[in-house]
Amino acid sequence: AILPNEARFRGLVTESNQMATPIWGGMHVGYDEGKSQSFFSSSLLPTTTMFLTKQKQHQQQPVLTYDASYRQRCPAVLEIDYKDYFKIPYSKKNSWMSRLYPNNAELKAFSRNKTTQEPKEGTSIVVMCTRACMWSRCDGSFLELAEIPTNLTVEIDGHEVQESKELAKPCRIMRATTTKAQHLIRFRVNRKATLFLSSVIVLL
Repeated sequence: AILPNEARFRGLVTESNQMATPIWGGMHVGYDEGKSQSFFSSSLLPTTTMFLTKQKQHQQQPVLTYDASYRQRCPAVLEIDYKDYFKIPYSKKNSWMSRLYPNNAELKAFSRNKTTQEPKEGTSIVVMCTRACMWSRCDGSFLELAEIPTNLTVEIDGHEVQESKELAKPCRIMRATTTKAQHLIRFRVNRKATLFLSSVIVLL
């Protein structure tokens, strides 16, 4: 989700096919920005959960989110790096959020072997990263991947992740039980906090 990101600029992450237009200084315009963080705190739509109640449970996906306060307001290009994320909040109903990694658009664009779809023996490596806290100081509303499997439940292809290892803050590495092109990953937040997921990388 973080920018700059070719997959974002090509509309692959959200499967929107919304292509960005490069202008200058590495800046791009016209790409799918997702939802503003303020969208979820408005009086009309106070929570992400309410936004998702209109969808069926198996269609509830992490929501691509950006923080408008971090976007530059100067007409000159001063920065192109933005820490966007997928928002996965706590739900009183213990609702799951799920997504296919990589999605169909990403697989088609980046897979070196686009014909191999069947599972193979062995395991896949999955790397997940969260948005870093400001000055590395996280408050109680910030859920960390290190809280797997207690405060955060993660399932990969129906198998619950029991162990993960720190790769480099704020990233952790875990294993899928099969080696295949795509993995269905589900998330459930078990305490009043939010997981700000910035990256998921699958290594076959």
